[in-house]
Amino acid sequence: RLTRATLQSTALALLVAGMAVNVLVYGWSSATLRGQAELQAAIAADGIAPAVLFGDAKAAGETLRLLKASSDIRQAIVLDVTGHVFAVYDAAGPATPLLDAAVEQGRSGLIEVREPVLQGRERLGELRLRVSEEPLRRQTAMLLAATLLSALLGLVVSYARVRRVRRDVTRAEDELN
Repeated sequence: RLTRATLQSTALALLVAGMAVNVLVYGWSSATLRGQAELQAAIAADGIAPAVLFGDAKAAGETLRLLKASSDIRQAIVLDVTGHVFAVYDAAGPATPLLDAAVEQGRSGLIEVREPVLQGRERLGELRLRVSEEPLRRQTAMLLAATLLSALLGLVVSYARVRRVRRDVTRAEDELN
């Protein structure tokens, strides 16, 4: 019973500690991903502002296509000041963007950041950048697997040590008898 209780306590402690680390790393990584997306959106919004100012949708689209260098960016949509689509970049190819907020809630796996398109202090429109959470999910799955393997290894080591102690105690008892 003592061996079982020791092993259960060890397993529980390892799993709790591992899960706490996983939650912290997930939160940190998620905030980092959002921060990077916001930075990319700010840079892209600055880059397309002249095209939006002059009504050049083709130039805005060409500028947005530079986002293909970032494999995590799935879609970028530029809206003019009236809220109409001005230019679109879609990593999957030409598509009609989903702008309805209710529909957006259903597009799991994407983080959306919004950045105003400004020329000086004049608001020309808005850039909506959609970034995949897939790298974050992959990292979380790998960390979870590593945590479980570490906990299992710790449990095996604990079990081996408990068996060794039990064997030594049994040997000492046999010598006393």
